[in-house]
Amino acid sequence: DSESFEGALNGCTNGGIKLTIHNEGQEDQTQIVCNGVAECVSDNGCRETAYCDLTTHTCIDKKSYNETCITDLECLSGVCRSSGFCSCEGETYGELCLSGNSAIFGNYYQSDNVTKEPIEWLVLENDTENRKLLLLSKYVLDAQQYHHESYMCVAWKDCSLRSWLNSTFLNNAFSETEQATILTTHLTNPEYSRWHVGGGTYTDDKIFLLDLSDVYGEMSDFYGEMSNYSVGQHWYFNKSADRIAYATKYTVDRGHYSDYIDDGSGTGCNSSNYHTYKCSVEWWLRSTSSNVMYAATVASSGYVDGYDEYNEDESYIWGESISRNLGVRPALWVQY
Repeated sequence: DSESFEGALNGCTNGGIKLTIHNEGQEDQTQIVCNGVAECVSDNGCRETAYCDLTTHTCIDKKSYNETCITDLECLSGVCRSSGFCSCEGETYGELCLSGNSAIFGNYYQSDNVTKEPIEWLVLENDTENRKLLLLSKYVLDAQQYHHESYMCVAWKDCSLRSWLNSTFLNNAFSETEQATILTTHLTNPEYSRWHVGGGTYTDDKIFLLDLSDVYGEMSDFYGEMSNYSVGQHWYFNKSADRIAYATKYTVDRGHYSDYIDDGSGTGCNSSNYHTYKCSVEWWLRSTSSNVMYAATVASSGYVDGYDEYNEDESYIWGESISRNLGVRPALWVQY
């Protein structure tokens, strides 16, 4: 029940509203709201994604995973962990939050270079028998060179990007507890005779990049689209649109060298429109290309870059120069 009043009462000097809250089996509670109208007196008066602040009697948006909290009411998940951060809305395995085909794990710079935010991942494989997940970052998290020197014949094993992923990125993005759950993956780094792409020595990595066979089946058509005769091939994207990835603001600010998509407005990809179609950017694969001084990429259009786009010659993977500053989408296997 609510009753308006004028004048001074319980700290109010210019009137307000006196609220009486009835709880079955308990004494009625009286609260005072000064100089205004109560938006809510309980959570029932708020939309599903908000809760009622009983001090101000206003509806406040509930918080997402890893945002600071005091009470369970503040969190979308309904659970404020003892650490003072909201739990996730899916299943929690240690520091990993799993919800369908997406996961949250680790923290990295995204909006700026000061504050780290939870990393969102796509679940490419869920090995329920061995309780492990293959994750690929949903967004392009950084801009790096494949190798810090140009005009060199460099395979994945010796490139500076591999070293950066398994040292700087690993230590910046994951706590010691999280790192302990990241599995070491044995990568074969094969050659692909169809595209005249040489292979490389096998590596054992915690963090890695996808390779050509992961994004572009050897029996797929010119643009890497699914075709009738490609059933059974092993790769994770059925069409080019699925391979499109957007940059974070941090990546854009880092100076991503890219053929980003421009819708004609002339603004291109910048720090005000990241996570949009304009900021769909090119990202590295770990495979080398037909030119041994280049590496394969996925273009901003989602096409597997590195073919001769103008002659439509599928026999070669041209890729990009290893010294270009292009997008990085880390991948990893994690135990849960």
